[in-house]
Amino acid sequence: MRRRAWIRKARNWFLDQVVWRSARISREAYDRERSSHQSYMICRIRVYGNPRFVEQIKQALARLEAAYPAGYSLVQRYVYAIEQDKVTEHGSFRVSTLIGIGVRSDKTTNDDKLLMTPERYGAVLVRFAADRRRILFNIPRSDRAEALARKSEHHAMELLLKASGF
Repeated sequence: MRRRAWIRKARNWFLDQVVWRSARISREAYDRERSSHQSYMICRIRVYGNPRFVEQIKQALARLEAAYPAGYSLVQRYVYAIEQDKVTEHGSFRVSTLIGIGVRSDKTTNDDKLLMTPERYGAVLVRFAADRRRILFNIPRSDRAEALARKSEHHAMELLLKASGF
């Protein structure tokens, strides 16, 4: 067996045995803890929160899918769940752990509305997914990696605004 093939097999084995297995265990614990909350599925993303919050998330994802299908695909692949900050406050998981398993927690106003427009929120989700991808591919945090995440967010925002008539 060639050296490159052996390295690739060893890397895949390591990812399967260590990284993906620990993520699966963390997600199972997360799902057990969140089982007492109302859950909504929007395509492959779980959303925890009240119906008004969920409707805004659904609207942001629909606009993202229409305006930027590649960004929507990235979000579908790397975002596991989105939860309202009121749900996060009652859980035992730290926010850093939630980010590690692909969960985004968002603050809302007193009347349970997002603090941003659906277009802006779609772009924020694209940036979150790009950061998750960087973490999963074990690319260290750097100025260049940060610039690439900002660039993907900016590109998504341009396409979303163009699609909504700005």
